[in-house]
Amino acid sequence: MVIKHNNKDSVLLGKIFISIFIVLTIGVIFAVLYFGINIGMELYQFVYRFYDEFGILGINIGVFIISIFGNFTIIFPVPYLFALILISLLPDIHNNPLMLLLLGFSAGLGASIGELTAWILGRAGEKTLKESSKLEKMNQWVEKGYAPFLIFLFAATPLPDDAFMVVLGLANYTLWKVLLFCFIGKVTLTCTTAFIASTASETTLGQFFFKLYGIDLKMIETGVIQPTSFIEIVLSTVTWILTTLLIAGFILIDWNETYNKITKFLKREHV
Repeated sequence: MVIKHNNKDSVLLGKIFISIFIVLTIGVIFAVLYFGINIGMELYQFVYRFYDEFGILGINIGVFIISIFGNFTIIFPVPYLFALILISLLPDIHNNPLMLLLLGFSAGLGASIGELTAWILGRAGEKTLKESSKLEKMNQWVEKGYAPFLIFLFAATPLPDDAFMVVLGLANYTLWKVLLFCFIGKVTLTCTTAFIASTASETTLGQFFFKLYGIDLKMIETGVIQPTSFIEIVLSTVTWILTTLLIAGFILIDWNETYNKITKFLKREHV
């Protein structure tokens, strides 16, 4: 199967994404600073209210649904792992291996179901999705028989797996195999994330990083939410924005093209 190259759509899509991101970022910064919003604690309190209302079953159903939508959209992925980390800090889940395992299982199941939408798009043969050097390279991997390992690898790591799922659909790769290896990979990722977040919250370094995101673990432990200083709000806002930029860059950058450019540059330097 030959996949054609067309960078115009990719450039246009990138410009649209960046423009929307800039507008939203400016709006969020203004609202956060004007109203004195601590993004980290606001997110935690939202999760806690949901948990208080619906209990353990409700929170697992909630993370299942969030994980579906977190992997359902290709252009604007929802950071479902952030929600998973916050949920792992809840009183009845934190430091409870069985609850953390159940939480990871629910998130992994939802994430694997959500990823199937990319496979379906590929199966439908969307022309705009075929026109990418990334997809051509990934298709070569599938044809060499690396699909099972790569499905697991992309699902179990932060690697952008949507494009690979599209390739599997284009190649008409068996659906049950996609779902199986994707499920195993996603459960590995979500369970690991939940356990690491829970364990890290007990360490000084972990508490420092949570603090950067505006999440005060001492407040969570005591249940008493204190006002956040303006400096802490600015620091947490900058951290959230930088993290979002990092994720967006990781998704949008053509790593194969970047690698080729670096290799060519190094070769010229040695000539």
